[in-house]
Amino acid sequence: MSEFDDYTNLSDPTTDDTAALGDLAQLLRLWRERCEAGRLPARAAFDPFDMRKLLGRIVLLDVLEAPLRFRFRLVGTDWVARFGLDPTNTFVDDFPRVQSRAFIRDVMTKVATGRQPLMVRRSVIIEGEYFRYGMLLLPLATDGSTVDMIMMGFDFPDT
Repeated sequence: MSEFDDYTNLSDPTTDDTAALGDLAQLLRLWRERCEAGRLPARAAFDPFDMRKLLGRIVLLDVLEAPLRFRFRLVGTDWVARFGLDPTNTFVDDFPRVQSRAFIRDVMTKVATGRQPLMVRRSVIIEGEYFRYGMLLLPLATDGSTVDMIMMGFDFPDT
């Protein structure tokens, strides 16, 4: 496999070695601290000050039901700079990079329905451009149960 081949790895960050998460381990720790008695934390449980090192790499997606859909609510400035677009207020079904829609929808669905964190490592060529990144997806629920938002933290290793 060449370093530029498409590659996607999904893993459970709650059982894997968190050292492999790099500074995203901090985000997972914050999420775990806010989970109480099997209940998922709400977005309001997170103070941006506690995540200041990661803020530019945070993306929030709303989870809408009937039918299940996802909308970019907030997109960090580092994410925008790395990927060259700002999809804030865009539904995944309308995401500008058409070939990425199914992948995004699949991982969001997995997190929303499974109610568990997910770590993704990905190397992919999209519209002729090579991207390598990791993303930690964390389910959030205002009522502690029904996932209504997904928080993602990204890392961008040197390519």
